Amino acid sequence: MDLLLAGPDYADYFANKWTALLKNRRDVESDKPANFAFHAWVRDSLLANKPYDQFVRELLAATGSVTGNPPVAWYGRVTEPKQQVEDVAQLFLGVRMQCAQCHHHPFERWSQDDYYSLTAFFTRIGRKPGVQSGAARGEVMIFHQRGMAVATNVKTGASLKPAALGDAMPPIAADEDPRLRLADWMGSKNNPFFAKALVNRYWKHFFGRGLIEPEDDIRDTNPPTNPALLAALEQHFVSSGFDLKELVRVITRSQAYQLSETPNEYNITDTQNYSRYYPRRLPAEVLHHSAAPMVEAARRLWGPAAGLGLAVVATVARRSGADAGFVSYHLFGPPPATDNDLLQLARALDDIERQVTHS
Repeated sequence: MDLLLAGPDYADYFANKWTALLKNRRDVESDKPANFAFHAWVRDSLLANKPYDQFVRELLAATGSVTGNPPVAWYGRVTEPKQQVEDVAQLFLGVRMQCAQCHHHPFERWSQDDYYSLTAFFTRIGRKPGVQSGAARGEVMIFHQRGMAVATNVKTGASLKPAALGDAMPPIAADEDPRLRLADWMGSKNNPFFAKALVNRYWKHFFGRGLIEPEDDIRDTNPPTNPALLAALEQHFVSSGFDLKELVRVITRSQAYQLSETPNEYNITDTQNYSRYYPRRLPAEVLHHSAAPMVEAARRLWGPAAGLGLAVVATVARRSGADAGFVSYHLFGPPPATDNDLLQLARALDDIERQVTHS
């Protein structure tokens, strides 16, 4: 396992997973520089085993140009505070805030004020054409726009200052970027969502089912199937310094992961307690990587740099006509090309018919 984690394939594979979740794709040719730069930043971060809290902080607080600071590309794709707060909450905290924009759900914790208080962290993001040295022509610059961060509750008209979910937040000065304060709260060892959401997401990656399912819907009315296991993994991840490779190591070395998929009379109906390994089909990249040597296909199809191979193809070619030749990738499960809903960026599991008929 240590050998695999030290190699480039680990970074290639998980970079594709993360860039899909972060909506990094190319719609038109002019998107290519930002698309490639952002993918390379994610991949390099994973290869270097950058602590997860640092990775998220660099993304959330990104300023400048993509040329000088590639995670700025996320703000080029996710442009509105509404979408920013909903994506950040769901992806990094495992909390779905969409409903709270309009009403306080009678059975859930988060209110409209919670929604707009979280939105306020993103209200001082400024944009202007790329004029700084090193910025590419036509590139948008992201900067902190000085002023007091507030968001307006559209139903009550109340002006709300930045506040973390379920936690108090000291006042933020006009010259302080509120996104940095949000990143501080998220990366805190006592944050009740941040580490839990990541651990649960990675558990689902390896087992096909999260300890909390869906993996990005953490709430009191959706408890984990094994609370003690989730808490132990969460604590270990935090204690390791948010070490992603260590988390992969712990999960893959566990007895649960190494169990046979062959059921016995006692666990044949088990679908959530991990008493056996649950079989699942190979992801597109893994299938291609496994089959390529048999057909003498080149591992590196094309890309901006040597070694990125199908990971780059998968990230930049989301069902576009120009790249329709990558048949195996499209048949066996690329994330759909949509920015409308983070929920839709998971791979579909119902594409078996088109795979069989193509074969």
